[in-house]
Amino acid sequence: MTSRKTGTTRVLTWLLTIPILLLAAGLLVMVWAMDISLLAKAGYTAGVVLAAYWLYTPKSPRQIIIKNILSLIILWGIVASFVFTWALINFNPAVFQGMTKSEAARGSWIMAVWTLVFTAAAVGASWRIYRSLQKNLQISALFSRYVAPAVIMEMMKSRENFFKTEKTELTVLFVDLRGFTSTSSKLSAEQVKELINTFMGVMIPVAHQWRGTVDKTVGDEIMILFGAPLRYDDHADQAVKTALELKRRHQEVSTRWKSKGLPVLEMGMGINTGEMVVGNIGCPERVDYTVLGHHVNLAARICAQARGSEILLSEFTRGRLADDLKRLAPEADHREIEAKGLIDRVKVYPLREPSES
Repeated sequence: MTSRKTGTTRVLTWLLTIPILLLAAGLLVMVWAMDISLLAKAGYTAGVVLAAYWLYTPKSPRQIIIKNILSLIILWGIVASFVFTWALINFNPAVFQGMTKSEAARGSWIMAVWTLVFTAAAVGASWRIYRSLQKNLQISALFSRYVAPAVIMEMMKSRENFFKTEKTELTVLFVDLRGFTSTSSKLSAEQVKELINTFMGVMIPVAHQWRGTVDKTVGDEIMILFGAPLRYDDHADQAVKTALELKRRHQEVSTRWKSKGLPVLEMGMGINTGEMVVGNIGCPERVDYTVLGHHVNLAARICAQARGSEILLSEFTRGRLADDLKRLAPEADHREIEAKGLIDRVKVYPLREPSES
């Protein structure tokens, strides 16, 4: 459905833009035939080039923002060219070689009508473009810390309000290094920095690859959210796939640590699914996009219970998994833990590798 809408939008964009480009090209040919300064001719040419670039499909959030700005420039550049051309026809028709007075009068009237029509359209279009630019700048400024550029682009194209706070079902994954506190006390500051940078440099791109939102990093801990800010139903599946990939990539991290003379630390992970409060939370001096609720705390508790190289997921996450992933957490393997805020003990399941099931 999304791709169909995108294709329709692209076709409509071409249908609306091609007449403008043809008109601009016609004006450009006429301008270069006029007896006017080279600077004026260059201005018209630049306007046509900008209009042509406007058809280029953005490949990054920055290019979307640039296109918003260019759209405003092009709109009012075309209005200015209409006004300038009308003024030439009305007050200095001699620049148009071979144009008679009657032709100049008729041309002046036609250009005046087109100028008024296009100006009215430009006012309405400019307001919409300005609102879009404002929204895109806010999304880029706030969410570029949390999600991949491809997700930012999807958010910019969506009409959803990403700045509201709401309660919804999501999945959260905690990743934590075992023995980091005691090990870091024996290392120099540069070694601790190198150890963490190597770890984060591999793990965070993996989270982005699987549509995860890196909510925060605290020391050696990474908190990854699935299902927000862009909504998707298979957030539990995505979290489990991410955890499996993180476990595989831990070997790469270990190899890098060894090559730099750093200790190798095991990694534990905990996953939970449930209703959480998500949105921009904080005070005017500092606002973060994050999640709150006892299901978040439960995920952190599960992570703390995970052994080295173990992925633990809650019964709530297991219940939301597709059948092929659910088989990686057999019912017979479960154990129970106590969780703050919940009366009953919670079942947790160690996640097997696909080759082990």
